[in-house]
Amino acid sequence: MSIKRSMARKLGEPLSTTTETLKAPVTERIGRGTKAIDGQTEEVAFEEIPFKTVTEQDATLLKGNERVSQAGKNGKKKITKVYKTIKGVKTADAPTVSEEVVEQAQDRIIQKGTKELEKPTLTLTQVDKEELKRSAKASYHLEKPEGVTIKSIQAVLKKGDQVVKTFALSEIDLAAALADLDYYKDYTLATTMVYDRGNGDEEEVLKEEPLRLDLKKVEVKHQGNQSD
Repeated sequence: MSIKRSMARKLGEPLSTTTETLKAPVTERIGRGTKAIDGQTEEVAFEEIPFKTVTEQDATLLKGNERVSQAGKNGKKKITKVYKTIKGVKTADAPTVSEEVVEQAQDRIIQKGTKELEKPTLTLTQVDKEELKRSAKASYHLEKPEGVTIKSIQAVLKKGDQVVKTFALSEIDLAAALADLDYYKDYTLATTMVYDRGNGDEEEVLKEEPLRLDLKKVEVKHQGNQSD
């Protein structure tokens, strides 16, 4: 700042003084914002993670049977999408996507049986002959484990290579009545059982049983009356 003084006087007048203050020039500064116009925004969503089903072999469980040893449970994941923005508006650029598992899924576990069922057992227990009636009765005994299906039991009476008669037996009727047999002829009784243990049809063939009717002669002795 500077001070400028001026003095003026007219002839015959007193001297007057004027003081003027002059300001120094000042440079004006205008501030502009420096905050960035680029930014980002994010979106968060949660999705379920489906559980998987896993099958395991179990040798203690019968074949054909299954059981669930562990229930399945869905998990959960967090999906975050980050978008670029300009002045708060999303750009056309693809977002950056990240995933985070917040809860693990639990598998559903199924135990599948591989244990084989025991085989059924068919036994020819006895053959009762009735020679005078030219007949015989063949009796069988069956032991069948639980879960086994008996498809058929068949007894075939043969004379040599000739089939005389075929008998269809069942679990509740395990006897074959063999009638009209010839004396002094050699027969055989062949028995076959078909069953299913869950693997398809299986077959058991019994050893052939020989059969023969021999009519025995009975001698009758007559005693005459004896006199003294």
